[in-house]
Amino acid sequence: MDNREAAIRVPSTSWGEIAESLRIEVRCADHSANPYLALGALLAAGLDGIQRGLEPGAPLAVDPGALSEEERRRCGIERLPTTLSEALMALERDEVLTAALGPLLSASYLAVKRQEVAFCQDRTPQDIAALYFEKY
Repeated sequence: MDNREAAIRVPSTSWGEIAESLRIEVRCADHSANPYLALGALLAAGLDGIQRGLEPGAPLAVDPGALSEEERRRCGIERLPTTLSEALMALERDEVLTAALGPLLSASYLAVKRQEVAFCQDRTPQDIAALYFEKY
């Protein structure tokens, strides 16, 4: 519940202010994500889970990164993509998210982001950071 390493966590509530302090935290998106797309993806995934009656599984009390591959597999924990290319391949395979985006936005987003991967392919991380700093 209070695991700061989990992708989604439910922090403890404040004494005497349970209703006012109850919340969830989504920790698997960072500042590089488009907040509108990230929130839309979260809502689409949540609605899909509700419609299919999926169970979230037991809360995890340890850092998932500290678990062995076998322990993660037993808990149903999958690593998130570590590169933009991997993330785009995962998005393309995800029927729930591509349906939520719709065919035009899905195709457009994938095309633009794949162009971004190609553009950054031969650049250093420092060059890429400088380019993004100038752009944004």
